[in-house]
Amino acid sequence: MFIAMILIVQGVGFALGSPELTVELEIDSMLFTRGEYTANLIVRNPGNSSVLILKAGLILPWGIQEKAVNIYMQAKDIESIPVKLDIPADIHPGTYTVRGFIDYRKPGSMGVERVLTPEVRVYITNIEGALKVEIEANTTVLFPGDSIKFNITIFNRKIPNAKLKVNVELDTTSLWDTSISMNIGMTKMIEAVVKIPEAESPGNYTLRITIDYGFYRENILFNITVKARPIYFDAEEASKILEAADRRLREAEKATNLGIKDGFVEIYPPELRDAFNYYEKAETLFNERDNKTFMYARMAIEKSNTTILLISNAYLEVLGREISTREDDIE
Repeated sequence: MFIAMILIVQGVGFALGSPELTVELEIDSMLFTRGEYTANLIVRNPGNSSVLILKAGLILPWGIQEKAVNIYMQAKDIESIPVKLDIPADIHPGTYTVRGFIDYRKPGSMGVERVLTPEVRVYITNIEGALKVEIEANTTVLFPGDSIKFNITIFNRKIPNAKLKVNVELDTTSLWDTSISMNIGMTKMIEAVVKIPEAESPGNYTLRITIDYGFYRENILFNITVKARPIYFDAEEASKILEAADRRLREAEKATNLGIKDGFVEIYPPELRDAFNYYEKAETLFNERDNKTFMYARMAIEKSNTTILLISNAYLEVLGREISTREDDIE
């Protein structure tokens, strides 16, 4: 940072007189196009009387930036007056001169006097390319609630005493952020562990990694895929119900075969065919670790039970007819 001490007082068409104030200009030595900065004018009143500071400003190659102040300074006071400094986007890189000024009025005077600082040289350069950023990630496919780890490597090419804010966003929601400081020529690697929200729907998303240094933001886009998290499958319980369905199906099949052999059932009932089909479906779903295994196994058991009931009823019906016939013969 340059500090320039006041050497002159200049009338600007107002009252002239001896300098009542001293002024220093504090400004960064390197500035960037499109930058928004604050220069400080350090004003000292070494005299024995108060003065009214009317205005503070900067004389720049592309114009004047100033502001009204209206501050009374008592004798021996010191004031730091910030002045906004905007760098145009279209200015060519190079070395430029800047001067600060203070307009003030002495007690009992209607005239205005101006104090100028000497010229201060500043270097202006393009902000684009000031940082080199590289991103590495441990995955691109996640489930809701999972985390992705980024290694963000930042090389500072030309920002002096850079204070950077690093942020990872999904849509407009910040998922992770940090702040770092680094000087020109430094490289830093940041590890960012970013958790995907539990409520996030399956789909393709773009994470935005932003590196913000005040008036300029660098954006890096990173595409990820969020998949639906598999529902928990209890293989032990599924195996138990599948075994139960198999036992019941074999019992229904045995009962049907006995019924056909004994002549009180003519064909395999459709319920038994349904039971076989449901059981085969349950086996397939079990191998796929699908929770519908339970539903199809239960359906197979229900159809097997229905088959056994049908066979039992048919047997009872035949038995009933035989008993009735024997009773008739006895009579």
